[in-house]
Amino acid sequence: MHSASVKSLKYIIIIILFLCIFWAAPAEFGKEQTFFHGYLIQKPVVKIGLGVNLRSINICSSSGMKVYEVNASYKLLADDADEVYI
Repeated sequence: MHSASVKSLKYIIIIILFLCIFWAAPAEFGKEQTFFHGYLIQKPVVKIGLGVNLRSINICSSSGMKVYEVNASYKLLADDADEVYI
């Protein structure tokens, strides 16, 4: 009788873990927003750091992306761009 109760408890725990993983959406796919240097930006956020001595930069995306110019403040350059050439 003891092994049957342990076996059923094991299956119950597995089912509960599966349901928690199945229903829990990753935070980057939600409608949450994050603060980046004091500015509210919608998730998912992909941050790209580019180095110095680059003459040109070409960034492509399979889905739309927002392009910001970062100085003392943030300026939105493109709202739904597929490709950016700087």
